[in-house]
Amino acid sequence: IRARALARPGRQLTGDALLRADIDRLRGRIEVNVGSAADAHGIFMQAARAVAGLDPVRALEMAVAATLMSSYGADSGTSLPAGLLPVAVEAGDTTRTRCLKHLLTAMTLAGNGEWGDAVTALRPALVMGGEVEDLDLLGNVGNAALNLGDDEASRRFYARMLTGARVRGAGMLAMYALHRLAFPQLLAGQWTALRSSAGEALTLARSVGQPALTAAPLPALTLLAALQGAADYENLLADLEEVAAAHSL
Repeated sequence: IRARALARPGRQLTGDALLRADIDRLRGRIEVNVGSAADAHGIFMQAARAVAGLDPVRALEMAVAATLMSSYGADSGTSLPAGLLPVAVEAGDTTRTRCLKHLLTAMTLAGNGEWGDAVTALRPALVMGGEVEDLDLLGNVGNAALNLGDDEASRRFYARMLTGARVRGAGMLAMYALHRLAFPQLLAGQWTALRSSAGEALTLARSVGQPALTAAPLPALTLLAALQGAADYENLLADLEEVAAAHSL
């Protein structure tokens, strides 16, 4: 919350367009976690538009994040002009850039309801994603796979993101991965793994004093307790209702 309050005036103190874009990327990521997903979408889209001509890869990163959010229903109404960012793969592109381009194409198609073409467009991103170590990109590949129904690929990429976050001591990225890893685990009937992921995420959120971040693992644990007839169901439900009331969820 304090970081969100500091980022806006920080942005106003620089005339460097690329630095502003990096601050906006930070603002968007904060909004995704503890604020408004629709606001985050708008921040990412506006930042991508601002630096498309200066640093297309930077713009591509934020456009991918925004397009993924839109495909999950978080849309500010802001869009990119057609053709602003080239998505055709070029000979000099790195594997990471190629993966981003395929992701943007796939999620744009998904946002338009062209599901079959979106699945086809995602396949090369899944292959290229296996060759990158960028934790943000691994998370976004996992998000795209989950959105398009490839549960095993989403589990694989979230697990890789989680491993990388643990190695680097990146607590927020670890929580991000744990929150999302629970979805393919639930769909696969991996209830023990689900309890472990959600329980770790809940412990991390409470340990850093961020009750809003318990809003993802608590529903998973509550649902699991209901399905298994566990004795802690009522306590979990009460905790969930308290968080939902406090944060208007």
